[in-house]
Amino acid sequence: MSDIYPTDDPILSDAQRRELMLELSVNGSVILPHTISDTLLNQCLEALDRIAHEERQGDNNTAVKLTNIIDRDPIFRRLMLWTPALQLSYDAFGPSFHLCQSNLVSRPPNDNPSNNFIDATPWHSDGPRPRMLPHVGQSMGMIYLKFGFFFSDVTGPQDGPLKIIRGSHLSAEVAEQSRDVIETQYGDQLEAFHIPAGTVIAFHQAQWHAADAPYGDIERKNAYISYTPTWVKPMDRDLHHQDDIVNGTSDIERLLLGAYREPFQFWVPKQSKPEQWALNAYARQDGSVCSLFYPERGISPQP
Repeated sequence: MSDIYPTDDPILSDAQRRELMLELSVNGSVILPHTISDTLLNQCLEALDRIAHEERQGDNNTAVKLTNIIDRDPIFRRLMLWTPALQLSYDAFGPSFHLCQSNLVSRPPNDNPSNNFIDATPWHSDGPRPRMLPHVGQSMGMIYLKFGFFFSDVTGPQDGPLKIIRGSHLSAEVAEQSRDVIETQYGDQLEAFHIPAGTVIAFHQAQWHAADAPYGDIERKNAYISYTPTWVKPMDRDLHHQDDIVNGTSDIERLLLGAYREPFQFWVPKQSKPEQWALNAYARQDGSVCSLFYPERGISPQP
């Protein structure tokens, strides 16, 4: 089963997957036990720096945030295929999921940022308004699972860490208030991730999160890749719009990128079509099932 995984990717054990999914269900986010390889990290940094340089047009003090990066450089498609992310996405959704969105952020130090998602990220949860999304019991069903890949060290107190409100995915929507008010009100649930380069964090789309602008000497560079069930339309790209989805890509890439399939193939896949079965390679070895979208099938988050 593991022979389809990229050879330099780590592989989560079944026990690790159960532990990570449990922490994800309780806290809404989790730091993965493995980092991306140095080779993948350096290749992503090279692509990010080139793209950011093109976007800045000579102004190196400008923060850059771009969407649909898997179409900007092939290395981000490689990031989309990172094995532990696909393993946990399988645990969340089963074998019927695809790419939801891909974006990058490059933020140079800024002593006077705007709270505009580019200079700094205000407190928010992703996707449509959470109160309008389906609920499972009293908690928010998972619509997509997001992975943050950090390419620079965010270990210092002024490096602009990702912040989350633990357990906020299980409760009513956090009120839209100022950063200071939210951080005071939820101070005991607040967590800031001061992490080294190469770290990967997974989090639920309904979890409230934010990021300060970096004030130190580090330019904060990272990418986000997220996945969603196939019944949800991708957030930042159209399906079936590129010839290279079919030509020159692997079975798993075609499935994640939304290559055309006859509607009936979503319901009754054929073994003669490899892409219909490709994601099953990411199932657990012991055959167990755990899904955040259907908690009655496995762990059940308690609000």
